[in-house]
Amino acid sequence: KIERASEMARQFYALPMEEKQRCTDNAAALNRGYFPPGSETLAIPKENDGKRAPDLKEAFAVGRPNVAPELLSLPGAKSAYAPNVWPARPEGYRAAMEDYWGELSALSFRLLRMFSYTLDLPETYFEPYFRNHPSVLRIINYPSRTEPPPPDQMRAGAHTDFGAITILKEADSTGGLQVRSRSGEWVPIHSAPDSFVINVGNVMMRWSNDRWVSSLHRVVNPTSPEAWKKNRISMPYFIHPNPDVTIECLPTCMSADRPALYKPIMAAEHRMLQLQQATQKTWAGPIA
Repeated sequence: KIERASEMARQFYALPMEEKQRCTDNAAALNRGYFPPGSETLAIPKENDGKRAPDLKEAFAVGRPNVAPELLSLPGAKSAYAPNVWPARPEGYRAAMEDYWGELSALSFRLLRMFSYTLDLPETYFEPYFRNHPSVLRIINYPSRTEPPPPDQMRAGAHTDFGAITILKEADSTGGLQVRSRSGEWVPIHSAPDSFVINVGNVMMRWSNDRWVSSLHRVVNPTSPEAWKKNRISMPYFIHPNPDVTIECLPTCMSADRPALYKPIMAAEHRMLQLQQATQKTWAGPIA
């Protein structure tokens, strides 16, 4: 299903811009449908030398398929469970992306069981918090170029992810993904062909009382003409808890010597605050 989704992505991004833009979601905060080049800027200014040039990418966002009607009454449901937007072409695009979303959903529960074990919690501890998870699959294309990239632009500026965990598949990799270490160094990430890159997001950092830190990462431009003349397909899956879940310090992550660092907050409110803070810090565009 990875290969099928990747092939559908390549076919979609090969379409004329006018056709792709028919899937543009005018309410960008809902994070659905097509986002053309230049429509997003993820960089945190202090992490990007104060620059905020648009990212050199285009993207397509897919939310939870087949939303049960009773979920639409939950807090934050308008954004969390917004309907998807689908292109007329290529044929099979919707089915491929919905199938891949479902496979990643199953994988996310396996990861959550591993996280529970590592945090000294019962194996199924997190499952009720994600039973109706509004996770988002983003199919990103970093287009090829016929000339060198501008020096003040990246494929994706330095940022952290809003959700609990991110599952990343690099379908066509020309390199460029970097994660900043705790010592402040940018470390290149080279994923194996049949592997995923797993990031901890802001929600899990809050849950774990900063025991696990959200990964600051970016995608830099290739340095050689051979590399920047090739496009790069990336398919991150952002795992979010149910919007009505309360995020508070896990019982195994606090002690008398390390009290809770964050106040309890509902997941829907946390996501909205993240978006508001992002806007104030001159982030632009939706961030899953």
